[in-house]
Amino acid sequence: MQTNVKDVYAAGDCASQFNKVKQKNDYVPLGTHANKQGMIAGQNLAGESVTFKGMTGTSILKFLDLQIGRTGLSEKEANDLSLNYDSVTITTRPVAGYYSDEETLTVKLVFEKETKHLLGGQIIGHKGVDKRIDVLATALFHNMTTVALLDLDLSYAPPFNGVWDPIQQAAKRTL
Repeated sequence: MQTNVKDVYAAGDCASQFNKVKQKNDYVPLGTHANKQGMIAGQNLAGESVTFKGMTGTSILKFLDLQIGRTGLSEKEANDLSLNYDSVTITTRPVAGYYSDEETLTVKLVFEKETKHLLGGQIIGHKGVDKRIDVLATALFHNMTTVALLDLDLSYAPPFNGVWDPIQQAAKRTL
């Protein structure tokens, strides 16, 4: 978090962050980044040597009764970066189909066409968005492919999920 001026540090909304998906600095002012960077700046001021590992631009909000989450790149961002990408969008249930048929969850994955490298995801629904967007953020942080999403050991019980999580259902459509 040290700037190019000795003993001057920048963190939070006044600093750019390394975007792990774009592989370059980006400006995404979110409280999660601000807190992490503030802690890292403090540790470095106290004599430790700690670095900010980067971010994927993960956020979530509630609009009326909808949960809306995103992480990584949108299709527009992938297009602006001239990436060879594709996307898949599915609408499914956030829980086992026989458990409830009232709620739906829409999942969109953005990925590199040839390698299936995950670039981003957006999810909207009435419940379960937070769980899935955090899984996608973790996958992005660790450079996973959509194929690798199928290997994840995600929790299952009918009131919480189907045997194939919605992000895995979407990942199957990328094959």
